[in-house]
Amino acid sequence: MTPQLPAIPQRVSVAVGSVHSGQHNPGAAPLLLVGIAPPDYPSLAQLYPKNLLRATKAGTHLGCEHIRLSTASSARLLPGLGASAPSRIKDSVQLALAGGAPQVDVLLARIPGLMPWELDDDDFQSTVDSMLFHQPGAVLVFPDLGGPSSVGPGTDQGIVTRLKRMVLATRKLSRSWPERYQVACIDLPKGPPNELRAAMTRLIGIDAALVAWDGAPHRLQAHGWRSGAALVGSSLAASRNQMSAPLIGRRLILPGGRRVQAAERQVQLRLNREQERRDPLEDFQVRLAIRRGSNHALIETEGSFRRPLGEWTLPCLRTVKTINQRVKQSAEQLLFRIVDATHAIALQTALQEALQPFVLSGIIEPGPGGGPPEIQTQADANPLSPSLGAKISLRLVPWQRSVKVNVLLKPGESPDVEVS
Repeated sequence: MTPQLPAIPQRVSVAVGSVHSGQHNPGAAPLLLVGIAPPDYPSLAQLYPKNLLRATKAGTHLGCEHIRLSTASSARLLPGLGASAPSRIKDSVQLALAGGAPQVDVLLARIPGLMPWELDDDDFQSTVDSMLFHQPGAVLVFPDLGGPSSVGPGTDQGIVTRLKRMVLATRKLSRSWPERYQVACIDLPKGPPNELRAAMTRLIGIDAALVAWDGAPHRLQAHGWRSGAALVGSSLAASRNQMSAPLIGRRLILPGGRRVQAAERQVQLRLNREQERRDPLEDFQVRLAIRRGSNHALIETEGSFRRPLGEWTLPCLRTVKTINQRVKQSAEQLLFRIVDATHAIALQTALQEALQPFVLSGIIEPGPGGGPPEIQTQADANPLSPSLGAKISLRLVPWQRSVKVNVLLKPGESPDVEVS
């Protein structure tokens, strides 16, 4: 009996930055802030019953809650600096919404005995993993990753302890970012140059941007404690329909901040003079500059720490991940048990339709005739191991950069997609 050939997928209208596919979670948010609830913090389900998207419970005490907010005023009930264990979550949501994100998702884990900044803990990692799995393509921010914000004597921690915890947590979390098409923005705390270099060196290769503040000393005193990563993440998320647009030169609103006394200004000035040495790794950071008399932060650089350093700007990294995601989702629609030339044509058609929105938006250079680039497909009819393969050569117009995509599809397996 001859098996029926798979139907060629119908044309799908896809807006760059949002996917309409049966394999995509329609509830996935472009910007997701992740943290740990302070020990005495109420349930998000109680505080935000109408905003709750999902809640999970693992064991007797562990759990995780996911909400979505769209106004800065709605963030007032989130964990802040006034909590028993100070957290940047509330301020970061307000920053992100002021920075341009149309909405912000918040994911809080509830783990007895853990402080908001102890994100290197294995219980935290396992508790949030299943929730992050359902957010493919999200821009991730961990506002408390850099350690506790000082709110008075005895509330700070040494920079060495903070950096070690940040590096360990980031390396654990980053393992799943490639397969989930996620990009992270990570805050880099202020510290001695040698300690910062050691931390940055250990983070080379992650699919993330390291965000650092720069600018006038008293302006840094007022805003440098805040999550610049949330501000950059908001700008990245706000451009979901123009994901290739550069971040450099964007001026982002800075609401609020601390009032700085004259004595504090002098202390900060002396600290800056002691830390004037510049590390070459700073070239690959995303730097937020705050100038005197300005209520805005200016994005001056847009690098990421993906290898090779210097070749992946943050918008480029996010764009390539999105292309990768679309290609894989299109390949997943094809079901087969045996293969022939017709199946190869079906795969070619599906991939062309996945790439067409990027061509129309000017991200991918058109192929001959103005359509999608040429796609070479092949069918391996080996009855013991049938497979479909595709090779795509892309030219990313905004960065004048060539990218190769290889697709391998076998019955009953998830497509293998390699991007180089």
